[in-house]
Parts: sequence; C-alpha cells; structure tokens
Amino acid sequence: KHDGLGIVFSFLMMVLKGAAGEDQSNLEGHAVSIISDLLKHLEGDELMRCVAKFSENEYEKSDRIVELLEKAVSQLATYDKQYEIQKRMINEAFQLSDEQHELERLDNGYLAIRQLSIVIARLCVYDKRFMQHYGAQLKVHTLSLEDVLRSLKEAADEEPENKYLSDLHAKFSAKVHQDEI
Repeated sequence: KHDGLGIVFSFLMMVLKGAAGEDQSNLEGHAVSIISDLLKHLEGDELMRCVAKFSENEYEKSDRIVELLEKAVSQLATYDKQYEIQKRMINEAFQLSDEQHELERLDNGYLAIRQLSIVIARLCVYDKRFMQHYGAQLKVHTLSLEDVLRSLKEAADEEPENKYLSDLHAKFSAKVHQDEI
C-alpha cells in the first residue's frame, strides 16, 4: 500500500553505480530473500499484485531472476572447482569440515540458487505463462526448469519438516512433467 513492492523490486533491478560487487550482491540477495518470503506468505490480491510485478515490462523482473540464477550457478561452480583443486594440491591437509564446506558453498551461490529456484517455482505454479517464459529464458542461459526442480528437491530434502518446500516441490514437479507430455 505504501509502494513497498516498488522499493524491493527496484533493489532487484538496479545496478548500483559505484557500488562494489559485494554490496551489489548483498542488495540483490536481500531483495530475492524478501521476494521469496512475500511469495510464500502473501495471499489473495496481495499475492496477485506481487506476481504481476514479474510479468510487467515484458517479464523484465523474471528475466532478472534468471540472470541472477545464472550468476549464482556460475559462482558455485567456480567455488566447487577451486575447492577441489586446492584439496588435491594441498592433499588432505586442506580439507574443510563438512559443515564448514557447506557454509562456504552457501556463501558462494548455493543459497542464492535455492532462493531463486523457490521464486521461479512459485511463479510457475501460480501461472502457466511463467512456465513458458522461464522455460525459454532458462534455455537461453543453458539452464532448464529441470535444474530449478533439482534445486527445489534438494531444498525440500534438506528440510523435510518444511511443508511449504515439500508442497511447492510436488506442485512444481507436476507442472514441469505435465508440460513434457
């Protein structure tokens, strides 16, 4: 009612002039986290208003979500590759504890992938036009709805008590596989 969505989406869309890469990524991450929570908790007209933002201006906000997903996937792949190289070069002395390694992965793209996948899945479940749009846009970035589905399944498996994630995974899986038929 007080243009709160406008502010959140402006952080998602803007490229800060003069902002360091980390500052930019932090703002993008906060915006995605807020949007993910909004899509989870809003209902009725408020949810419809939030979802509509993603189809405005020829789906520019949806396209931004895909760009951020591609960036996060690339960041995580780079981290994983560097971790494996360091592990081999320094032998076993380098190994982080499993918990420490997972925390590093979260900071290096995994959390972003998870949140962005939740946003994409929620929008696709809400409206089939998003399935078509995201399917096409992900393909342009060498990703797919199946990649999003895999990420969502990992999230649901990591938090089996989270009914929202398991329900979203089931609904999104049905939509993805229904479109294959």
